[in-house]
Amino acid sequence: MKQMQSKVYASCMVLLVWYGAYRVLEAFIVPNPWLVFEYLWHESLDGSLWLHIQASLWRILWSVAGSLFLGASLGLLAGSFSLVDRLLTPIVYLFYPVPRVAFLPVFLLLLGLGELSKVALMIAVAAFYIYIPLRDTVKYLPKSYLQQARQFGFNAWQTLRYIILPCVAPELLTALKLTLGTSMATLFFVENYVTQWGLGYFIMTSWFKSDYIALYAGIVLLSLLGNILFALLGLVQTLSIKWQA
Repeated sequence: MKQMQSKVYASCMVLLVWYGAYRVLEAFIVPNPWLVFEYLWHESLDGSLWLHIQASLWRILWSVAGSLFLGASLGLLAGSFSLVDRLLTPIVYLFYPVPRVAFLPVFLLLLGLGELSKVALMIAVAAFYIYIPLRDTVKYLPKSYLQQARQFGFNAWQTLRYIILPCVAPELLTALKLTLGTSMATLFFVENYVTQWGLGYFIMTSWFKSDYIALYAGIVLLSLLGNILFALLGLVQTLSIKWQA
């Protein structure tokens, strides 16, 4: 309930500031917010925006799923086995401060101009935010936990399920939120290259056409999509880590 109230408060404040800027500046680059929402209503009824929303949503979901699979599996391995850690972690930290979006031309050349190159780049950017916290959490897991697991005769699967996963779950879900935010930022970048669908493409095309009402409508939709996905992750966190509450 408190989160819903904070969302309503934040939305109202943004709308007030937006409307105030529209009245004070009286510039075409800051349109009336009500005209933007009217545009969204009519375009949604016509169905012309749904293809852009669908394209962006699928790219985000695939990138988050790929980042989760790649980052979590490698992070668990690196945290559990010192050999994997010594071989993999130095490479991860070497590329961590590098802006991976700069590799977009390389991905386009290697994987083609379709969806695969775009999603692969989003995964390459976001997987770091899952690998590092999971590796650190597993690596520095209290040894007493594993000793007790051995005393109870746990096999590898039982140790993973009852010891390691409950310990890494809070870090994993926090990392997923970071991954989602990073995927959204990378999405806007990749959707401006060799594509005709997506909210990033829609926003930049509207800017080139000087259609500022459509531009702001795209920004609102992208923000709404991100907030919905973020709220779903929060719900998953609440349901799966009940002991934190």
